[in-house]
Amino acid sequence: MCFILQQTEVSDSLVWNPIDCEILGPIHNYLKVAPCMFRPNPDQLDIQTISEQVTKFNIVRKTKKNYENAQLLRKKWKKNKTERKLKRENDILYNIKNNTINTSNY
Repeated sequence: MCFILQQTEVSDSLVWNPIDCEILGPIHNYLKVAPCMFRPNPDQLDIQTISEQVTKFNIVRKTKKNYENAQLLRKKWKKNKTERKLKRENDILYNIKNNTINTSNY
C-alpha cells in the first residue's frame, strides 16, 4: 500500500483512501498517471450545497475582477487628467489667456 500526497484543498464530499500501487487501470497506463487518491463518499452529494458554493465563488471572483477593473480605470483617469493638465499648462495660448484673465481681475 502507498499514499499519493498532493497539496490541494479537498472537498468534504471526498474521502482519503489508501491505494494499492499494483492496481492500475488502462487509463492510468495510457495517461501515465498514478491512480487517484480520493474517491467520492458513498453518501449522496448535496447538489444544492455545491451549487451555492459555486455561485458564491463566482460572485466573489466577479466582484474582485470588477474592483480591479475599477481601480485600473481610476488610475488611467488620474493619469490622463494629469497629462491633460500638463499639456494645458505648456500650451502658450492657455498661458496667455490665463495671464490676461488674472491681470484683468486686479
